[in-house]
Parts: sequence; C-alpha cells; structure tokens
Amino acid sequence: MFPEKVLENINNCLDNGYKLEDICVLVRKKKEGVAVANYLSQHNIPIISSETLLINNAPEVVFVNAVLGYLMQPKNDELKIEILDYLAKLFKVDDKHGFFSKHIKLSVSDFFKSFEAFNIFINGDTLLQLPLYDLAETIVRNFNLVKTSNAYVQFYLDIVLDFSHKKGSDIPAFLEYFDKKKENLSIISPERARCRTDHDYP
Repeated sequence: MFPEKVLENINNCLDNGYKLEDICVLVRKKKEGVAVANYLSQHNIPIISSETLLINNAPEVVFVNAVLGYLMQPKNDELKIEILDYLAKLFKVDDKHGFFSKHIKLSVSDFFKSFEAFNIFINGDTLLQLPLYDLAETIVRNFNLVKTSNAYVQFYLDIVLDFSHKKGSDIPAFLEYFDKKKENLSIISPERARCRTDHDYP
C-alpha cells in the first residue's frame, strides 16, 4: 500500500540522518494525503499539512471564540454546550450529562463562578469591560488553556491583537472576521514531516 511505502521511505530517511522537517510527501489527490497523514500519525510520525496547520483546528481557539460568542449571546445554548463540552474534557468530567445539566441554565455570572470548583477564577461580570485582546488573553490564562508553548493559541492572539489595532474591540466584528478567514489562518511549524498535494504548489 502507498501509505506503508511512504512510512518505510521516511524511516529509511531518518536512519540515514535526515530530520522530519527535511521530508515532504507529495500526493496527487487530497484523499491520498488524508490517508497518508492518518497512517503516519497512527505510527507516531508527526506531520503537518494545510489542514493540520489551520488555527481553527485547535480546540483551544474554538473554545475562546465560543466564550466570546457566549458573552455576546448569553441565551445561546449551543455556544454554552460547546464551552461545556470542551471544559468537560479539560476537567476530565465523568458525568457529562450531569455537568451539562448543572450549568446550562445558569446566568453569565453564575456560569463562570461555578468553575471555581475546578480552580478556575474568572469574573463574568467584568469580562466585557476588557478590551478585546485583554479579554481573549484573560480567557486563555484563567482557564489554563496553555500549560506549555502552544503555537496555535499564540498565532490566534496575534490575530486578535492585529484586529484590535485596526478595527478596535468589537467582538461580533472580530468573530465575523475570524469566521470568514478561518480557512486561511494557519501557522508554520518546524520538526514535522510535510504532506502536500501538488495543488499546494504555485
């Protein structure tokens, strides 16, 4: 199979002194790239592709945007569920149904206060008083989203900062901007094998 041959060739390259960042796998079709990427990931070969580099693929980024959206739409249960789903994984909650039921009907203030049980201290009443960048940074910091260096979150915060400088602290405008750009907002990462289709090249 093609993915198996790719893995064999990569291992041969590594045995001959090459590094992962020296290796690029070129495929003709996106589905071939997905198959190779999945196979390599299953065999502990870290890879990057146009999809894996998208900032919006980072759960932490999706979470921050969900919190921003919830602050604008406190009656939006879908956003609340998105937040709770992420936190249930973060807090390693066993009873997700009970966790959701306990929090879903809370006010904004009580919603954030309830997370003090998990050593998360964030004042829901004052969040909207913060400028956009400070707000995003507060969410990242107070929810302990980044325990080590996280390029996705850093690039995201850079985007928030750049938007703030140009457009101000309009949260709905930022969320609309991000939603329009999310398929093109990506990071660049070293120390990965690269997997591309020939369409990725100019």
